[in-house]
Amino acid sequence: MTAVAAALVAPPAPAHRPVVLFVDVEPWEGFLQFAAALRRRGVRVERLTSASRTRVRRFNDLLQRPVFSRVRAALPASDPGAAGAALLAAEPLAGLRAVEAVEQVAAALAGAPGLPRRTADAALEPLLYDKLAMNDHLEASGLPVPRSFLAEAAHPLTPPFIVKPRLGSGGAEVIRVTDDADAAAAARQALAHPGTLMAQELLPGEVVHVGGVAKKGTVLQLGCYRAVGSPHSAFGPSAELLTVADGPTAEHAAALVAALGYTGAFCLDYVRDGDGRALIVDVNARVFGSWAALQAAGLDLVGAWLYAWGLSAESPVGELPAGLRLRTLPPDMALTGHGSLTAALRAQLRGVVQGADVLGPRWVASTVCRLLCAAAVQAVRRPMRRMRSRQTGDVERGGAL
Repeated sequence: MTAVAAALVAPPAPAHRPVVLFVDVEPWEGFLQFAAALRRRGVRVERLTSASRTRVRRFNDLLQRPVFSRVRAALPASDPGAAGAALLAAEPLAGLRAVEAVEQVAAALAGAPGLPRRTADAALEPLLYDKLAMNDHLEASGLPVPRSFLAEAAHPLTPPFIVKPRLGSGGAEVIRVTDDADAAAAARQALAHPGTLMAQELLPGEVVHVGGVAKKGTVLQLGCYRAVGSPHSAFGPSAELLTVADGPTAEHAAALVAALGYTGAFCLDYVRDGDGRALIVDVNARVFGSWAALQAAGLDLVGAWLYAWGLSAESPVGELPAGLRLRTLPPDMALTGHGSLTAALRAQLRGVVQGADVLGPRWVASTVCRLLCAAAVQAVRRPMRRMRSRQTGDVERGGAL
């Protein structure tokens, strides 16, 4: 039989099942929840994570394992982004359709051959993970941005202003410079780490977030909200949010997405200036922590994401009503506070029930197990803390006598 005839009668090669890869270095609930939602929709979801893990981290990863089709703990503590890029180049994933990665890894993956691109132009990919370069690009595109400069350069900003990493997320390492002494200390730090920090004017108004999904520069789903407090830091994510109607900011977000030709999930952080204009201060080119709350409130972010990456032919439909006060989905693994541990656990489990329809049984099983383990740890720790507190009080009273 000739080679042509054999090819005609041979069965077709099996099509690779679509794969989405999540890359992190520390567990993050927003990624885990989105991975669970995608797997519930029939997508194969894999995870690439740190190889440097404590015993507690290994146990936690084991409890998260049901959500993923495969987990590889292969990233070193030193330069995980470069290692991830090298690994994916050496062992490309068959059927890979999209990658969601934390910033320190995503920056190294930007523009890597064979990986899905998020922008219309490969030259724009690195801007997604360089806050100063993005700020300059948007300003050149005619979009209003706060005044921003390389932190070690001579700049006109006077306190108060902020200094933050050009690559970072979650409000980590953001410094508020309030006086000349702070400014001098920030300058010394910038000189010690040249090229890594930026100085940005501190705007006086409220913070507004715009979360959504776009495809090739066209917004598919979008919603505006304000963070209500933060248990982590003044610049960090919030456990609660309030949905708002903000047409001008939504229009700015759509123009920004169009300027990049952007595809994928995004969360844009805005702060109002003295005239009330909302200026963009951060572009998060990935799935974001509040997505599940917005999904439950009316946006179809999962459907939009699947449509954006060619994993669904169904155009998403959804709206986000203004005036809703929402909590991000559990778990709060700390279960801290002075209230009843049982009541805290009950509240967390109610949140699990609310998220079950979107996130599926694998996420439910993982989350319930993690919550019960966290509750058991807290049940042991609380009496020990109270005992230490009483002992400290007895010593102080004895010293006073």
